[in-house]
Amino acid sequence: MTTSALPEIDPQRTALLAMDFQNGIVAIAPEPDALVERVKGAIADVRAAGGTIGYVRVAFTEDDWAQVPETNKTFSAVAAAKMMHHEDDATQIDERIAPRTVTSSSARSASARAPPLISTSSCATAVSTP
Repeated sequence: MTTSALPEIDPQRTALLAMDFQNGIVAIAPEPDALVERVKGAIADVRAAGGTIGYVRVAFTEDDWAQVPETNKTFSAVAAAKMMHHEDDATQIDERIAPRTVTSSSARSASARAPPLISTSSCATAVSTP
């Protein structure tokens, strides 16, 4: 069996989105360690090519819970029970693939081209890092 080469990655147009890889969700996934290792490898490949990694997690502040309408079938019960607080360990991104601090000069250079983005909205936080 032969494997095909990976497509060329244009760092200006490439991002990998790591969505819902938070402690409380990863723990209930089938074979969570194998899953995280595969994602960790994909993150390393995209970073090595100069691409951006985006992280999305679901978490709520007290104000977020108050803003979830009762008609929201996905999150109304979560809000009513005051679950998934943004400071809870279960809502934190799995440390094995969590956003990293940029320390090298080449990474700082990449950051200058595409600065990290931190965006918070009701119910979700997204962070992108080089």
